[in-house]
Amino acid sequence: MTAPPADRAAVFIRRDGKLLLLYRKKAGRVYDAVPGGTVEPGESPTQAAVREIREETGLAVKVHGPVLTLQNQDRTEYYFDAWEVKGEAVLGGEEAERNSARNRYVLMWIELEALSRRPIMPPELREWMATRDWSGLGD
Repeated sequence: MTAPPADRAAVFIRRDGKLLLLYRKKAGRVYDAVPGGTVEPGESPTQAAVREIREETGLAVKVHGPVLTLQNQDRTEYYFDAWEVKGEAVLGGEEAERNSARNRYVLMWIELEALSRRPIMPPELREWMATRDWSGLGD
């Protein structure tokens, strides 16, 4: 019997009218994801969000409670807004180690107006992001 997948925590990071996304090419599929990762045992989703962003992007962020919670692939996904961001985004951690032509990871700043045209996964997240009022989230 396999354990259910671990929950995920991800962070919306906005800068200069753009949102940071992680472009992925994996097993022939191309899509974008919001940076983040697995909630480890004993860790809160908030703690996981801050840790994963530091590991994956090198950015130091502060977050408040989740702005969105989704059920996807038998796990809960928590999405947070970054209210304070320090540093420059550089791919790091496991993503940098596993980055190859067949398993691609690229951090990209995407214009907010272009979100509805991006292949953001899961589709429910893309729909939510495309209609969200981003004006309350500071740059």
